[in-house]
Amino acid sequence: TFLGVNSAPGSLILSAGAPWYNTIQSYGVFMIGQSVDKVGRTTGWTRGTLSQTCVNAVIDRVSSAPYMILCAAVVENAGVGSGDSGAPVWLAVGGTTDAVTPLGILFAGSIPEGSVTCSQSCYYLFTSFERMGTHLIDDFHPESP
Repeated sequence: TFLGVNSAPGSLILSAGAPWYNTIQSYGVFMIGQSVDKVGRTTGWTRGTLSQTCVNAVIDRVSSAPYMILCAAVVENAGVGSGDSGAPVWLAVGGTTDAVTPLGILFAGSIPEGSVTCSQSCYYLFTSFERMGTHLIDDFHPESP
């Protein structure tokens, strides 16, 4: 029912009386500076700004087995919280509520140690659908000898 901006959480409730995205367009190309939306289980519908498009992100720096995600995208000033992983990330086509262009899936965010959500200077990372497909092909279809 409402959009969270500037690192604030958004709504987790879909209003029957409010318009919602009803057309999904083909997977999109995204550029730095675009407004990007997501709906997470914890922080709801939020919007932030795409600040980076291909960063290699080290995940789980605390354990003895950290791993790296290649070529992730970064969205700044969008609320994020524990439980938002797996949230869809998209562009609102023309800034309206008529159509969306799916971009990818959120997998990590800037959540302070001991907190459930981030409330200022937040960012999250997502993997584009294009990159997911590339990794799956490379990992599960090795070249024949």
